[in-house]
Formats: sequence, structure tokens, C-alpha cells
Amino acid sequence: MSTPLPSGGTSEVCTEYDETAPVAQPNKTTEINFTPQIPFGDTITSDDIKAGAGIAKYTTNVYKYAVSIVGILAAIVLMWGGVRWLTAGGNQEAVGDAKKWIEGALSGLVLVMTSYMILYFVNPDLTTFKLIKITPIEEKVTPEVARVTKIDTSTILTGIGRKRDCVGSEFEGCVRMDNLQPSIINVISNFCKNLPPGECYITGAGEAGHTTGATGHDTGNKIDLRLTPTLTNYIEKNFTPAGTRSDKAIMYLDPKTNNCYALESNHWDIQGVSRGCP
Repeated sequence: MSTPLPSGGTSEVCTEYDETAPVAQPNKTTEINFTPQIPFGDTITSDDIKAGAGIAKYTTNVYKYAVSIVGILAAIVLMWGGVRWLTAGGNQEAVGDAKKWIEGALSGLVLVMTSYMILYFVNPDLTTFKLIKITPIEEKVTPEVARVTKIDTSTILTGIGRKRDCVGSEFEGCVRMDNLQPSIINVISNFCKNLPPGECYITGAGEAGHTTGATGHDTGNKIDLRLTPTLTNYIEKNFTPAGTRSDKAIMYLDPKTNNCYALESNHWDIQGVSRGCP
């Protein structure tokens, strides 16, 4: 399969499927159901509970009972006020107290009824409680997670020599090419096209033993090329001097790609990330 590279061109990518790799399964969520232990008001069926409306319907029943209780209390207070008035015997103070009881009962009853009516006329849903049901998002996991992508450098870096491939964890006298980023592969491929055959020889890549960093060898973003007069002459003529690195390596910047080339003791250290020189 061909994969486009950051600075143009394509690379051959071999995709392998690891059948032994574990594939994550989506988490199964359990519903939270509310089952009242004491029946109250309208019957709450199992369908209500499954639909997630059990607690909402239970709260509605409490509200209805509360309004009914207020009505009953208002009626009792009215009767008490009436009894006080009948037994006042012409006593103005007792009559006034009875009127206060009656007025308070009527005021409370009107307040409760009008509040319910206002809410109902504004929006009937305000007088009923509906539970907001949140549908959980299921994680979809495909077998793609078990795929391993490798860059086939043999077809891209044709004509570019290199040390033997590292085996296992070794890093001396060999190079590791399987963890290189497409960007550095593309940079080296295009750069070496400007040089005579045999001038480009890879002495370092993604193996251990190099200085680590965000854009270093360990992240697959650098390649070392063997130092030759022809290679050095090309870089000095075509690239822009960019100062000296902290380890005294002289740096050159490719003005077209913004890649950095650093002259170390016996090789050129080439950065694949287009961030300029540090």
C-alpha cells in the first residue's frame, strides 16, 4: 500500500495483522434502576423502572399528595375559624381571631392552587417530573488496533548503502530501520538523489545508543550519513549556515525543506522534522 509522505512522493507500507494481539472489547454499561420499597401513589410498573422513569413518577406522586394534604389542612383551618366565630358570643376579639384563621386558610389554598395553575399554563411539563435518560456512548473497537505498520525502506532507499540491520536489542555496528518516520525517509531519499551513487551511506538510524530527544534517533526522526568530501561540499554550497550546536557541531539549514544538517565527528546528522536548527 502506498502512503503519501510529508514532503511529497509516496512510500511503500507493508501492513501486517497480528492475530495473537488482544483486541479490546467495549465496556458494557449497566442501567441504574430505582425500585421504591414502599408503594406510594400511582403504581410504578416494571416497565416504568426499565424506562428509567421510576424515581420521576415517585416524585410526582409525592407532589400530588402534598397538594392534597395542603387542601385538607386548609379545610380543617376553615372549620376551626368557623367554630371560633360561632362560639365568639359577640366578642369582637374572638371574631377577629376567627377571621384571621379563615383568611389564612383561604390565602394558603389560593396560593397552592394558583401556583399549580400558573405552572400548568406556562408549560404542563413543569407539573410532571420526567427523568432525563442519558444513553451511554458505546466504544467501538475494530481489529485495526491489532495492526502493525512497517515502512519498507528497501524499495524507497534504493541505491543508498547502510550498515547491516540490528538484531534484537543490539545497536553497535548496525542500524535499525524499522522504526523510522516517513518524513526522514523522504528527506534522505530526495537528498541523496542530488549526489553521485555510493556517496550516501547510512551509519546510524533508529537504534539505541544515540542522544535522546523529541526529534532524535530514538523517535525515528534522524539518520546519520557517512562523512565524505563530496557530501560535505554539496551541503556547504547549497544550504545556509545555521550556527553551532551545543556539542560544537556545525549546522546547516536546507532553505527549501527547513531540515537541519549537523556536522559531527565522522558523519552528518540529518533531522527529518522540518523545524529548522535548534
